[in-house]
Amino acid sequence: MFFKNDENADKRSTDIATSATFIFWCLLFLLNMGSEMIFNKTIVEDSSIMLFSGLVIFFGTLYAVKYYRKNQKRKFS
Repeated sequence: MFFKNDENADKRSTDIATSATFIFWCLLFLLNMGSEMIFNKTIVEDSSIMLFSGLVIFFGTLYAVKYYRKNQKRKFS
């Protein structure tokens, strides 16, 4: 019931949003590591801010990709 496949899900858009979030988190962690090694100060100290910023990136990218793909389908139809 809870894990039923959704036929209306846009898997390609979800994959793109997941990749964008992963890349964002990797860059954020690398910047934090570099700034802590060089300046002894982190850019983002609170992990919940990192989590919520990743969620914002995910849902923002998901919305943008779905909007773009819907307009591409409409343009070529």
